[in-house]
Amino acid sequence: MMYEEKDLEAVSKLREQSEEFVKLENEHGILNRRVEEFEKNKYLSPDEEVLKKECQKKKLRIKDQLNRMIMVIKAWD
Repeated sequence: MMYEEKDLEAVSKLREQSEEFVKLENEHGILNRRVEEFEKNKYLSPDEEVLKKECQKKKLRIKDQLNRMIMVIKAWD
């Protein structure tokens, strides 16, 4: 996941201090690769479309969680 320059210090702290943050980052990366694989196909079956949408939604939820964690640690500093 790409972070803004202003968040890099908080991300570094979270990677050191939070196993959950690292786990969520890894899961986001896996989902991102799955979505990219779906997007390589010119046509998707209806089942593949559903799986792609589910991956996109889960990826977005994880991104929101990561961003909330970043905001919290920045507020503590």
